[in-house]
Amino acid sequence: MVSLAAAQRALRFRWLALVDACAFAAGYVVAGPILAWLGFGIWALVGALLIQQFLRMIVLLVGQRHPMRPLLERRAIAELLYFGSGFTIARVCNYLATQADRLVVGRWLGADALGLYGLSSQLMTTPAVIVGQVLDRVLFPTMALVQEQPARLARAYRSAVAGCALLVLPASVVVAIVAPELVLVILGKGWQGAVAPLQILAFSMLFRTSYKLSDSVSRATGTVYARAWRQAVFTIGVFVGSLIGQLWGVEGVAFGVGAAFGINFFLMAQLSLRVTGMTWADFFLVHLPGLALACVVGAGVWAFVEWLRDLQLSPLPLLIDTALLASAGGLLLCWLLPSLFLGRDGKSLLRLLAAVTPAWPRMKQATD
Repeated sequence: MVSLAAAQRALRFRWLALVDACAFAAGYVVAGPILAWLGFGIWALVGALLIQQFLRMIVLLVGQRHPMRPLLERRAIAELLYFGSGFTIARVCNYLATQADRLVVGRWLGADALGLYGLSSQLMTTPAVIVGQVLDRVLFPTMALVQEQPARLARAYRSAVAGCALLVLPASVVVAIVAPELVLVILGKGWQGAVAPLQILAFSMLFRTSYKLSDSVSRATGTVYARAWRQAVFTIGVFVGSLIGQLWGVEGVAFGVGAAFGINFFLMAQLSLRVTGMTWADFFLVHLPGLALACVVGAGVWAFVEWLRDLQLSPLPLLIDTALLASAGGLLLCWLLPSLFLGRDGKSLLRLLAAVTPAWPRMKQATD
């Protein structure tokens, strides 16, 4: 863990991604199947996990060396305990918040409703968690390096929020539109009851993803206790929202949980604005390009999907065609009208990406 943290602080993300990929391949692509073929049964999965983590540990220790001589410094221990306690409280509250809605659904609506809600929630939560983890892994060490430089910290946070809005807002609208086909392809027939909660939860995707940016800011600047009480309010909000929402079934729970995520989003944003010195006006303005892109892409996708449904196209081809249209249409809009659909922060972010990805020359020219 120390080597991993040191590598993240040194911004060695490409190397870390390679280490993770190779360790996973060694464990689950090579060792796991061999152990299963030799007759180890379920223990093949255990062996694959152990081999993956062991190889990852060795490579991290060799590739990112650090002193291993034990040291006991009272001041350092006190600082770590202070920071770690606040961080732990926030993590516990965050975990309880992710389980409170399922507890309410299972207790008051029954096992069938829990199955519908759990799967629709998982379909919506998994992409948000993946995007959030990637953003956090990159942003936390970056912001920690500039924590005493408010201007650079604010610029990094603003660019991250703009990029998140440009990616998540159009995606949430598209998911809400194609939710019936998405459920049918992924879950199969008999799960139509998951469509409505999935559509409701889709509109809270920005809240589920963007607040993790504020999370990174709070940890990078050491405001862990301010983060902790906000996570406690978030936990209470999820429980209360679920409890009230269950009166209207699974859809009501989804709406209540989405409202709780919205409250948490604004509470964490307020903390980030206080730390970075940004204003609420700047915060809302940075979302406008993503909102404009979502509206235009959403309108086009909705008309296109209705046309394909009239043609009675199968769900899987419909999803593929819709994904291609949304992706190509979004990129085309950003290329033709970058000032409207990217904004200043989006163009700055793309210039940064273009600098490290030479395959985007035309997009780079559009942002100059």
